[in-house]
Amino acid sequence: MWGAFMLRSGRFLSALIALLMAPIINGAYAAPQVDVTPEQLFEMALTAYEKQQYEFARAFFDRACTGGQTGGCFNMGLMTDYGVGGPEDRALARTYYKKACEGGVGEGCFYLANMMYKGEGGEENRKAARVFFYEACGLGGVKSCFLFAEMLDRGEGGSEDKPLAQAYYSKACESGFEIACETLMSTEGVY
Repeated sequence: MWGAFMLRSGRFLSALIALLMAPIINGAYAAPQVDVTPEQLFEMALTAYEKQQYEFARAFFDRACTGGQTGGCFNMGLMTDYGVGGPEDRALARTYYKKACEGGVGEGCFYLANMMYKGEGGEENRKAARVFFYEACGLGGVKSCFLFAEMLDRGEGGSEDKPLAQAYYSKACESGFEIACETLMSTEGVY
């Protein structure tokens, strides 16, 4: 009988909800503020990823990136690019890769350049792709040095510059990128 009264009495139910919610609204049950550094968030994301808890990993990488941890930006780019732990969003992946690149993560520059070159997640932009391959090369990306050389050699995204292309083919070859060595041998005497 008491249960039937509770269900029929809208005023009683409203008063009960208000009574129970008052401490939360007034802050008595507010969650404690915990200071977690972006680096700690990044480590938490890696742990979640290793345990295949991809949604948590994605959330932690995003928070790490927001806090300025550029490795978090790069990993968030990968997760949104390939739809791991949430929906695939190639345009958003570009944004994360760009943040990573601007923070000195060469792989971020490489992935961004590839997307811009192919028109994935946005418009094709060969000029920007060339710039980002150059950036990635400067950050140690050997394959990026080769691709930058290719663009210089063909005049993609800017003017053709065969002597500079040869210098970047050489740089990639000296770093062990075999295709660059083969390209240099096949073009010997051409430049």
